[in-house]
Amino acid sequence: MNKVPVRLFSDRGFFYRLVRFFLSMWMKMGIIHPMGLFDYNGRLMDALRKFSDLVFYNIIFCAVSIPVITVGAGMCALCEGARMIAAEEDFDDGVLRTFFACFKRNFKRGTLLWILVLFTAGILLAVAYG
Repeated sequence: MNKVPVRLFSDRGFFYRLVRFFLSMWMKMGIIHPMGLFDYNGRLMDALRKFSDLVFYNIIFCAVSIPVITVGAGMCALCEGARMIAAEEDFDDGVLRTFFACFKRNFKRGTLLWILVLFTAGILLAVAYG
């Protein structure tokens, strides 16, 4: 018996018609534009740009946190960069320069807080295991 292969996205297929229906409905509603999905200023590219900025911030944070004493300042810079991404502020100098500007600005306060956290964690570990 020769079976006829099922083509889900053929011209006569159910899923093809369903996808076409939803795409045309979303275009009429203004959610998507015919070629605007991959437009450089479109929603998808904006979301991908924000995601890549967050990934880049985390990579820089991991590199800066190798000396344990700088974790606090790196965390402050990471949080400030994430806040800037969420607030949709422009990075005129780029992600790397913005991160290190935030790192430099928050170095004293972040390092002091990190030393306080390390001291508290040391006391709690000494009580728990000592």
